[in-house]
Amino acid sequence: INAAIYDTDEQQIAFTLSFMKKETAQGWAATFTADAIKLKKFGTFDNFVKSLETTFCTINIKGKALGTLQSLNQDSDDILGYINQFKVAAHQSGLTDHSVLICFFSEGLNPGLMKHIYTMDTVPDEIEAWYMKAEAFQAQWACFNKIAACHSRKKTTLNTSTPQPYLPTPKAKDPNAMDVDAVRIGKLTPEERKKCVEKGLCFHCRKAGHMSNSCPTFPSTPRPTHVQHITQTNDLPKLEEVKDDDEAEGVARVAFSFDDKDF
Repeated sequence: INAAIYDTDEQQIAFTLSFMKKETAQGWAATFTADAIKLKKFGTFDNFVKSLETTFCTINIKGKALGTLQSLNQDSDDILGYINQFKVAAHQSGLTDHSVLICFFSEGLNPGLMKHIYTMDTVPDEIEAWYMKAEAFQAQWACFNKIAACHSRKKTTLNTSTPQPYLPTPKAKDPNAMDVDAVRIGKLTPEERKKCVEKGLCFHCRKAGHMSNSCPTFPSTPRPTHVQHITQTNDLPKLEEVKDDDEAEGVARVAFSFDDKDF
């Protein structure tokens, strides 16, 4: 204010009121002017300024505090920081209703933490109890995460340090070696048979020390046993001993001679 032009308190107050033309300021100016006219005095300019500060500064602080309560959210796992900021804003807002404060506080909590408190058997109905529960549950959650991380590291270490079973390296097959499985023994010639009999050799592998029916190199396949039912008990077949052409080592088999009879 230009003190050379507005050199009295009334002029300075009137000049200031001339700018208060919108919303709350306009209503406050109208009320102040009406009271001054009624009292027939405006008072000093210093008192006028103090009245402005008391009214509008307090309203501004409360308005900002309410905005802070509505937008304040828990930052990550910092529950203590969130509680401290909420307490300051709640004090500046002038709110004392616990249900309103709890509504603002719970909305700013992490969803998991808020759900944990709301699902308790007895949900706290005072804001201070909410502060305590939120801090306690957050500490428990942090402890659980540390233990889970420790178990995960131990499991990873065990998996990486477990000795692998020894698997022997297969030996390379000799290309010049005889493939026993693929070899089939042909029928002996009379000369070969005679030689094996004289020297006591196996008819299969041509080696000494065992007979062909117990040959370890070329084991014999058991022959199937065929059983024929005889329906006529009066006419029994004659039995005769014959020599097997392929088993001349003395192994005899019994052949049935049925004399052209049908059974």
